[in-house]
Amino acid sequence: MHLTVFTFRMILLAALYVLPVHAYETTIHAEYRPSANGQQNINFTDITECSDYWCSFWGKDKILQLDTFINRNFRRGTNPREQVYLRFPGSKIVRVQQENGSTANLTFSLTDIGGIYRRNGTNQPHLFQLSDDLNMPDNNSSCQRSGFNSVNGYTDTAFLWNINTAAQQNGGQCTRTLRRQYSSTYGITQRHLIFKYRLNTPDPLKMDNGIYRGKLVFSVGPNGDFDFGDGSYDESEVVINFELSVGHQSLFRFPAGSEQATLSPAAGWAQYLNTGQVPARVYQDIPFRLWNSVPIAVYLQCQYQSGSDCALKNTKQNHQVPVISSLSLPKQLAQQNGAAVNNIQLRQGQANQLLFKANSTVLNGAGQLHFEVQRNALTEMLSSYRGDLYKGDVTLVIEPQLPN
Repeated sequence: MHLTVFTFRMILLAALYVLPVHAYETTIHAEYRPSANGQQNINFTDITECSDYWCSFWGKDKILQLDTFINRNFRRGTNPREQVYLRFPGSKIVRVQQENGSTANLTFSLTDIGGIYRRNGTNQPHLFQLSDDLNMPDNNSSCQRSGFNSVNGYTDTAFLWNINTAAQQNGGQCTRTLRRQYSSTYGITQRHLIFKYRLNTPDPLKMDNGIYRGKLVFSVGPNGDFDFGDGSYDESEVVINFELSVGHQSLFRFPAGSEQATLSPAAGWAQYLNTGQVPARVYQDIPFRLWNSVPIAVYLQCQYQSGSDCALKNTKQNHQVPVISSLSLPKQLAQQNGAAVNNIQLRQGQANQLLFKANSTVLNGAGQLHFEVQRNALTEMLSSYRGDLYKGDVTLVIEPQLPN
């Protein structure tokens, strides 16, 4: 079972006409969903699927196939742009943003690249000849053989090459000098761009629930980010959209700095210093936000203990005072009898845990943790230990009650 633990230490306008830009476009989907069986999973899962006929040849995971329409003429000779030519970008950082403005960064890198070629007309040489040429890239290119190339009947041939490590990071180009002497130019259409990729995703435990979206836009064509050699391109961009879905079953988020609480009277210490009247209490309220869809159990772990409460200890003397710790939760969470969770006192130890049922999902709900030392303990502190410092750690333990 996954525990959530928090420890608190006390003390313009214009009309424009823009020509449309056409793009080869696709979307990568990844999600974070905590395991329903209680096992910890702290990484995104890529759920992007490739469903085309060819996908079954190279696996469906982390591979994208973009429909393209690039007319090319292969000619044997010394110009690599008239032969098999693939230029591609290096790794890129993508900023994804949630509707509430929260952002995170991921890194996208290509690991393999290839395509599917279709011969233009039946008067072209047999595709098995071209497929043989596609078997291995040139030795001086940024790719190496992946062990895959195939022919589909008499029309299409597909290939996929591994990108070397340096080119994955920095970009590169992969070529294949045609070995066969074709009687004339070999007219082909590149029908698909195929690539495998790697995602380095952010830490989902540091992200709010919701869908984070971002995109990369690459130029495509001669001298573009993606360049497939001389030819006629029907689009000018490659657009890769990213969607990261975060779905915490139980997430409590406290503001920065709230791990240290300093207890004080509601109006400060001036009245006591002027009149000597002991305050009714010293306290601090700590707000938090939560996302939750399951019942939860809550209890305390104490550095110092006073009965079933936590305690603060004098840093000079062997003297302790109880600190009352209580919790308030949104209406979607309730006590077992249906009552609201409003300033409910928490106790030390799992044996004293309180169970709260989830009536519905909480999305960015408000809660509050309250600490206080009451007047009777304050009277003792101020009469015998005035000026001394009391400290102690209180750990809030939250156990999602996940379904089996």
